[in-house]
Amino acid sequence: SNSSNSSNSSSSFPRVSFTMRFSALNYDDLMTTYAYSVALTSAYKQQVSKAAGVLVEDVTITEMRAGSVLMDTAVDMKPGDDPSTFQAQVRDNPGAIFSGQIVFNGAGAITSSNVTTMAATERLADKSPPPP
Repeated sequence: SNSSNSSNSSSSFPRVSFTMRFSALNYDDLMTTYAYSVALTSAYKQQVSKAAGVLVEDVTITEMRAGSVLMDTAVDMKPGDDPSTFQAQVRDNPGAIFSGQIVFNGAGAITSSNVTTMAATERLADKSPPPP
């Protein structure tokens, strides 16, 4: 019997990871303007979660880096979810995820790289501390 398993030991789920690049955004502006940074990152997580069909909490920006603006991102889906449609959109048409969102006006070309999917067992949202 499986009764000895803890409830989540066997439930792996797809994690789609990628880097999104906003070619015309300025990293230093983003880092020095708190309100802009919050508006951009929250709109980013909202649009990515919508595209992936997950909750905003399931989208983690693991790092923001200069080079225009690069957002390393991980999206935790539900066990049994098929990540292929979302992964294809991130890879082939990332700009569409953000179209019509005013905060991304002036973001320039939006491109993705390092798009991968893995089976994860620990949700990132559960272990990343809230921002200060």
